[in-house]
Amino acid sequence: MAFAAINAHERIHSRRRRRRALDHCFARILFEQQASRYQGLSPVNALLNCLAIWATDPAHPELEPSLAGLEAWKWQDEDAGRRYAGARSQTWDTAFAVHALRALPECSGATAAALRRAHGFLRDGQLTSELSGFRKEYRDPSLGGWCFSDGRHRWTVSDCTAEALSAVLAIHEAPGVLAPTERMEEERLGQAVVFLLSRQNRDGGFATYERRRGGPLLERLNPSEMFTRCMTEQSYVECTGSAIAALAHVRGTHPRLHRAAVDRAIRRGVQFLRRAQRSDGGYPGFWGINFTYAIFHAVRGLRACGVPAADPVPTRAAQWLIGAQRSDGGWGSTTRAVSRAATSSTRRARWS
Repeated sequence: MAFAAINAHERIHSRRRRRRALDHCFARILFEQQASRYQGLSPVNALLNCLAIWATDPAHPELEPSLAGLEAWKWQDEDAGRRYAGARSQTWDTAFAVHALRALPECSGATAAALRRAHGFLRDGQLTSELSGFRKEYRDPSLGGWCFSDGRHRWTVSDCTAEALSAVLAIHEAPGVLAPTERMEEERLGQAVVFLLSRQNRDGGFATYERRRGGPLLERLNPSEMFTRCMTEQSYVECTGSAIAALAHVRGTHPRLHRAAVDRAIRRGVQFLRRAQRSDGGYPGFWGINFTYAIFHAVRGLRACGVPAADPVPTRAAQWLIGAQRSDGGWGSTTRAVSRAATSSTRRARWS
């Protein structure tokens, strides 16, 4: 009914109101370009923003820096030539590399040097100032957060912040790697904690860029042709697992840092992950058919918060993973593999 009314309005609309609406939208586009240092959140909206600026005024002063900022997404080599990456993942990759290095029996020599450099990269990547006018532009606070990339476009994310924070704390705990004066200040760690707490939804799960603001009815007004469930933020299993794992790490190393809020967030996050598990033991990942990916984050988060390995939730998740293993010994994410795992888990449940 709403779309029918809008279509009818197209034939009789007020040009003055249309101009006001377009001006309002264009101001939001310019803010995004300036706030993201002309890179945009991704090359998709960065290019669309360039087209919008050009359509408004080919000589607009923001067009040239926007076109230059688009080149930040460029990737070029001799084999495949030029193409544009959908995202940059420096912070994400660095955080997991740190966890892998910390799993080594010793932190000395090249390992210690690598951890020191990683700490410097993560330290520089945290947002230490707030965007000017962010509330007017309907943005949630970003102070203390980390981005998926190097942080230049300033779009902070909950799970990237969680993994970066955990990695920083892991480096702090590594003997002989950093002097006490080189460690990140507790104030900045506290800012990261406040950022994480601000991304927890009412159901206990964690969103990505912002806390969920609207209800499911908005999804009925989705105008896109290729993205579903994109009108509002969701609560993601993966983000929740990363977030509560990081908060549990903070609780262990800095027990007095926002303790009451951290305890409550962890308790609610654990309850969300318990509810999110399917009856066959699997966890539905949001990005594609990523059951193994979701199980990794969910179980890791639960275990970090003190849920024992013998608890029914991680036990069922382990059974799902065993059932999903492929004949060559590896794991893969396909609809067929998910179906086989579900059938196998059901069989085991009946036998037991």
